[in-house]
Amino acid sequence: MQDIPWQQYSALGKTVEFSVATHQGKQFGAINQLALLVVCITLVTTVIAGITMWLKRRSKNTLSAPIAASSKLPFGLKITIGILFVLLPLAGISFVLISILVYINQLVKLKLAT
Repeated sequence: MQDIPWQQYSALGKTVEFSVATHQGKQFGAINQLALLVVCITLVTTVIAGITMWLKRRSKNTLSAPIAASSKLPFGLKITIGILFVLLPLAGISFVLISILVYINQLVKLKLAT
């Protein structure tokens, strides 16, 4: 193994090194560390809020999904989802696939009920 100076790094190597340093909070000092702390706290809060909402909405003594409040999406949520589809195409594709699976599951349940 040898020590390679920064000047000999390829463009990809420099990009990876910069990304890792930024991710670890070493690139921009205290401001970067505070920004990463805010992101971390937001993620933890989102997870705790999701679990809390699920526990409040679920049927008593079951682990099933809560009953859907409404099948209609508000207009603002539709716009937000559309923007996310453009900005995060893999998330959009995942959302579409999950929606198709939910639809197929509902059709199967209807056929089994009749």
